Amino acid sequence: FSFSSPLNNAYYYWSPLTDPSKTELWVIILIALASASLAGLVAALLCLVMRRQGPEAIPLLVARKFSYGELSTAIKNFSKDRKLGEGSFGEVYRGELRDPRMPPVAVKRLTKLMEYTWRDYVTEIMTLGQLSHRNLVNLVGWCDGGGSDKLLLVYELVSNKSLDEHLHGSESLLTWPERYKIVLGIGSAIEYLHTGYQNPILHRDIKPSNVMLDDAFEAKLGDFGLVRQVKPGQGSLNDTVMVGSWDYMDPTCASPLARRPRRLTCTASGCCC
Repeated sequence: FSFSSPLNNAYYYWSPLTDPSKTELWVIILIALASASLAGLVAALLCLVMRRQGPEAIPLLVARKFSYGELSTAIKNFSKDRKLGEGSFGEVYRGELRDPRMPPVAVKRLTKLMEYTWRDYVTEIMTLGQLSHRNLVNLVGWCDGGGSDKLLLVYELVSNKSLDEHLHGSESLLTWPERYKIVLGIGSAIEYLHTGYQNPILHRDIKPSNVMLDDAFEAKLGDFGLVRQVKPGQGSLNDTVMVGSWDYMDPTCASPLARRPRRLTCTASGCCC
């Protein structure tokens, strides 16, 4: 027996893959899906590695790592003529790197070491490396020279010294417009730390010696040695631990029932000038 049909069987067996334009479309879709899946897998693996290795692995992602020898040469082996002053955890030196494209930097050596210093060191790297604001001192890099006395932080060098030196040192007297500009700059930095970053950040030690000035008297807040991040789920910006410099704290916050670091920060900024 034989049967025939007037219908075109090819019509019923047509596939989009037989159309060249359709084939290209499917290839593009498959490539896009594969790329998205690969990117998601890489991101997931990166997060897993960072979580397992702890915060010490994070600085590699947010700041440049220098060798101890490179920084020691930049500051002439910690010579006295390169010393700029002292911060919360150590001395600060002026450094000139070998790379001619790099401007002079400020190198902080952590010398006042305690058991928690490494955690503070990592915290400052993680925090400053992710912040970006014109009124904050920028972190350029870091160094772990292999010993507890070789922990170094590298910052941009702010040329016009600290606010403390202008208020109480031999520097020229600040005019009222300059003081007003400085207070606005400090306030702008505080607002960014409290509201402009993914997690609110408490500086907790704002004082004139931690405020640097550039040639235009633009304030730059630095020295984040006592910084604290308030992550989601940890509550408000209030804290029961009193830290910082007593001379720049709100006296009413001395009560155990009224310890509010956000108010401490705002009070300290108002006392600076």
